[in-house]
Amino acid sequence: MTIIENTLTWQDVLQTSKDQPYFHNILSFLADEAARGKTIYPESSHIFAAFKLTDFNKVKVVILGQDPYHGSAQAHGLCFSVQQQTPPPPRVPTPGLAHGSHPRA
Repeated sequence: MTIIENTLTWQDVLQTSKDQPYFHNILSFLADEAARGKTIYPESSHIFAAFKLTDFNKVKVVILGQDPYHGSAQAHGLCFSVQQQTPPPPRVPTPGLAHGSHPRA
């Protein structure tokens, strides 16, 4: 038996969506809002952080979430997470903290 390794990347999987008008509309909307002085979280360089930090071939489950960020430097592209040096915002407890599996536990 020959085993074929899956070599798909997030770029491969998401390219069809990225080519669609709705995707361009979302990016344009965010750029327009930023140009008007609106604060956008996370910073544009962090919007797709999850895809940059996660190898598509190692993903077993995807959990989509929206985390309520209350201040600057909290959002960094990963839901239910802040950078190590940033205190978490008030919210529902971070998944993993209750079980001791979170790095801050």
